[in-house]
Amino acid sequence: MSVNNMGYEVAYNMQTAVDAKNYLIVAVDVTNNPADQGQLYPMAVQAKTTITCGCNNRSF
Repeated sequence: MSVNNMGYEVAYNMQTAVDAKNYLIVAVDVTNNPADQGQLYPMAVQAKTTITCGCNNRSF
């Protein structure tokens, strides 16, 4: 990512989605894109897929 001194710094942007009921991390993504724009929808889809995938499986 670019920094104020006209150079570059190795940095990452991490996004997480947490289940509001159980406070468990249900989705995570790491990118080197400095902007958060455009990352909400993919995280929401990933979280929904993770949550709905295991809801009907009560065998554990």
